[in-house]
Formats: sequence, structure tokens, C-alpha cells
Amino acid sequence: MANSSPFLGYGSTRQTVGRQNTIAVGATKACPKCGNRDIGSTGQFWLLLIAQGYVGTGFYLANLMKTAWAFRSDSSPLGIAGTLTVLLTLFFGFFYSGLIMPLAITFIAIGLAWRKFSAPHPSPGHATRPAPRRPRAALNP
Repeated sequence: MANSSPFLGYGSTRQTVGRQNTIAVGATKACPKCGNRDIGSTGQFWLLLIAQGYVGTGFYLANLMKTAWAFRSDSSPLGIAGTLTVLLTLFFGFFYSGLIMPLAITFIAIGLAWRKFSAPHPSPGHATRPAPRRPRAALNP
């Protein structure tokens, strides 16, 4: 399916004939295309292939892998949780859809890890001291 529109994709899942919520899910002799799941509804990776094509899927996966690689050395609880969230998103993306809340949680975790990662750190040779205060002018009447 992704081969017929490999660069841009179709923008959404492809509907199939029939519904997947009936008792007799699946194809029959009378209707070989009936009752199957929508194409691209059984995992984030497969949805991306159908909706965005190979290029969009590649960018999505490259972004998540680059993020996990960038935060791999952060041993704080927030860094570990953020990296684990990204890695689990990559793994479970082959089996479950990641739309709405899972995707929001993933990008919130990326934002929190990035915020901690990009905070300025003092250099080891410089002690942090407050700026010297200017003496107040004496009040003489």
C-alpha cells in the first residue's frame, strides 16, 4: 500500500468494506474484502507508512532515535524516564497506535528532558558567586 504513494502517503488510514466491530470479523466467500481492520490502524509505524509514506516515517523514526541517542548519558531520574519513554514509543509503535495521549506523553517527556539538558551549567573551574554589591551612598543632610 505504501508503495503506491511512497513519498507523500495518503494522509490517513484507508477504509475497508464492512466493519471490524461485528461478530463475524474477517473475509467470507461472499465478501472477500469485508470485515477487516482499516489499513494502517494496527500500529503507529504502519499508520505512518500509509498516511505519510516512507519519507514521513523515516523522519519520525529518525527524530525519536536521535532524541534517545542525545539523552542516553543523562542519568537523572528525569533523563532516564524521558529516554525510556522514547524507546518504548519506538518499540510499541509496531503494535499499538500512538495517536493523541501516547504521542502527547512522548513529546512532553522529550520536552522535559530537553529542558533539563539545555539548562546552563557552570563550568567546573568557576565558583558561582553573587555579583558584588555597590556601596550605598551615605545619606547626609
